[in-house]
Amino acid sequence: MDTSTDPRQVIDLAGEWRFRTDPKNLGEHYPEQLHYTHEADARWMRVAYDDSTWDRIRVPACWQSEGYD
Repeated sequence: MDTSTDPRQVIDLAGEWRFRTDPKNLGEHYPEQLHYTHEADARWMRVAYDDSTWDRIRVPACWQSEGYD
């Protein structure tokens, strides 16, 4: 197959990722979709959100192999 005209791009997502658990099971909801609004819980998906305190994990991997339960 000739890939020189293929418009799809391959993006390598391997590397170190930041993460934190979602103990309140909020998911990717916006504040207006929640019963309450809390900056740290509801707006983490903002580009300017400070995730410097989040844990780090190597990808690809699973949580358990990285020492998390």
